[in-house]
Amino acid sequence: MLMDFKIRYTKNNALKLSGELTKINLRLFELIAYQALSNHKDLTIDISNVTIIDRVGIESILELYKHSLKKKKAILFYGYGARDIMEEIRYKNIA
Repeated sequence: MLMDFKIRYTKNNALKLSGELTKINLRLFELIAYQALSNHKDLTIDISNVTIIDRVGIESILELYKHSLKKKKAILFYGYGARDIMEEIRYKNIA
């Protein structure tokens, strides 16, 4: 069963994600995340309530991280699974 994906933008430059980040709803994530990053120097992405991130979702997150480095902006991942994302970033030699 597919769980809804929700994204909420907070006042303190944070995106709070919940549900499943998959190929089906990836465009919504990308639109909001790139817009938030272009408007602020840094961005926190809270994945505490994300139940699944598929391979396409991970690749999108990695591309967003690369983009932030090019723009000299910072992204902080927060929540269960954040360490896995950072390990993937290091493994792909992005950071």
